[in-house]
Amino acid sequence: MSFPRRANHSSEMTAELELLYDVIHEFSHTLDLPIVLGQVLSLTVMALGATRGSVFMLDEEGNVIRHILARKHLPPEVQEQLITVVMADGAAGWVYRHRQGTVVKDTLKDERWHYFEDDLSAVRSAVVAPLLRRGEIKGVISVEHGEPGVFGEPDLQLLTAIAAQAAIAIENAWLFTQMRSERDTLTAILNSAEDAILVVDGDEQRIKMINPAAARVLDLEPDESIGRPLSEFSHLQSLARLIEQAEEDEPQEARIEIGGGLHFSVTVKDIQQQGRVAALHDITHFWELDAVKSEFVATVSHDLKAPLGTIMGYAWILTSEPTLEQEHKRYATLIVQSAERMKLLIDNLLNLARIEAGVDLAEEGCYLPAVVTKVVEQHKYLAKERDIELTVRLPDEDLPPIMANRLRMTQAISNLVHNAIKYTPNGGEVTIEVREGTGAIVVSVSDSGGGVAAEDQSKLFQKFSRV
Repeated sequence: MSFPRRANHSSEMTAELELLYDVIHEFSHTLDLPIVLGQVLSLTVMALGATRGSVFMLDEEGNVIRHILARKHLPPEVQEQLITVVMADGAAGWVYRHRQGTVVKDTLKDERWHYFEDDLSAVRSAVVAPLLRRGEIKGVISVEHGEPGVFGEPDLQLLTAIAAQAAIAIENAWLFTQMRSERDTLTAILNSAEDAILVVDGDEQRIKMINPAAARVLDLEPDESIGRPLSEFSHLQSLARLIEQAEEDEPQEARIEIGGGLHFSVTVKDIQQQGRVAALHDITHFWELDAVKSEFVATVSHDLKAPLGTIMGYAWILTSEPTLEQEHKRYATLIVQSAERMKLLIDNLLNLARIEAGVDLAEEGCYLPAVVTKVVEQHKYLAKERDIELTVRLPDEDLPPIMANRLRMTQAISNLVHNAIKYTPNGGEVTIEVREGTGAIVVSVSDSGGGVAAEDQSKLFQKFSRV
């Protein structure tokens, strides 16, 4: 595109507006920042009939962060020195500090112009204007000519108008560049992540993004799966259900199995107006180790019961032997008590193994108030020994039964009550309450003891943990 040289620097208003329109139109062709800067400078030089020019982009402190200089072939270190001098002692610095444009009619007679070695022959007049956007100076642009007196106030007005539009174009290009840089950085991070990351929209769970790790472990082809609902993939139904259950405020966490025996720890987070992000960490190896450990524990526990039973039997006989001295009977009694504690530990290990294996977990109609009443009856003598007041609060209205394993439910509530009595000081209180919640029946056990420290509460549901 070319612009006609304006005769006598006083073109008619219509021509000025047409020229300004053409320049602004050219600014909108791209959002690539280096191209926009070059376009702004070249079009402005042509529009004002100048021979060359410079443009600086500035940060909030007035430091030059991008630039195009009239002296294009200088080494980078020389360019940096030149910019420092111009912003300190030159016309560009004056414009920045005064926040207004200016005309330098004769560079030899204007003290605001800082000369360099080649300026005497190349520059004799200039016009400089700030790139203002929302009251902030985004940069400075100057155009120059080799003859004195070439530019006047009409040129400054035109340059100011062009600079205002150029500031918009440069800001848009800068924002686009920043956004693209952040996107590229995020993409690089996601692509290099070892964990699988999947993003779906919030409506139909259509896949919006998958990183290479997710494509690999979920057996997906990115080009074929993007835009398709997750529910279309039969091997990902458990993941689709987990993502669907995610709430807006709280991340959803679970362990799921996908495909042929792969186990993942999954965290799903709902992002407003963007969809849901699922991060999957492969724990198959740990799952297999845990299964081997559980099998080992179950086998060893089972094998220990026989010799332990023999020890308990003979020790019990010794406690009843009339010819045995009292001291020796006391020793035998201690053996029996220790063996009973060992039997309790082994039974707990076997119960855990059965639960993990899904054995003896048949469910039936279970009336929780009756279960709680039975548990309290079993513990009332222990509570009486420690002078602990055991209170039961049951609802006035009948509650519906729940589907549960009665033995395991009784065992779970019994453990809570026993633990509460054990760790409540003598003379304290333990309260068991059954109430109807939202879509659930709630059983709570509270006591007047010290409770569990906040930093230890995350360990409560870990196997074999003690706090």
